Amino acid sequence: MIVSGQMSVKKVPMSMLAPQGNSLLFTGLSNGIVKKFDMRKKGNIKALEISENPIIGIVSGDKSITAIDKEGVITEIDIRSYSAIRITKTKAQVNVFNIIRPNYLLIGTQKEFEVLDVSNKMNIVYKSELHKGPVRSIYYSTSDKLLFTGGYDKNINMFQYSS
Repeated sequence: MIVSGQMSVKKVPMSMLAPQGNSLLFTGLSNGIVKKFDMRKKGNIKALEISENPIIGIVSGDKSITAIDKEGVITEIDIRSYSAIRITKTKAQVNVFNIIRPNYLLIGTQKEFEVLDVSNKMNIVYKSELHKGPVRSIYYSTSDKLLFTGGYDKNINMFQYSS
């Protein structure tokens, strides 16, 4: 069942949406702000400026959300206190990212796809330079243990991973 509805966010360009439970929605904005909304009351609960750069991705977890900006700065935000609990920096400018909870960050850069171990000082555990240009999309399937990357080179690459 699909229910249609609309909520205006003051016409601010969003770069990412991430659901949290039944009532909250997090948005990453082009001005470096992450906002938290109550969808039942249709209102903004809190706003947190986490970067001077555009937010390019947000992934929602049980106790935190993780946001990354265009320069590769990763900020983990506690859902209860809505404060930054960890800030780290990747070594490359990031186009796209995703997370395999609890420990791995997947990033696509201008030249490669990397898997970083968040629990081990962002060490690179896997790196691929199969794309001949920017990596623009990352998808993973936990049930099939498959990763897919797509790039401007019009190729889709598939990787098998183990937990």
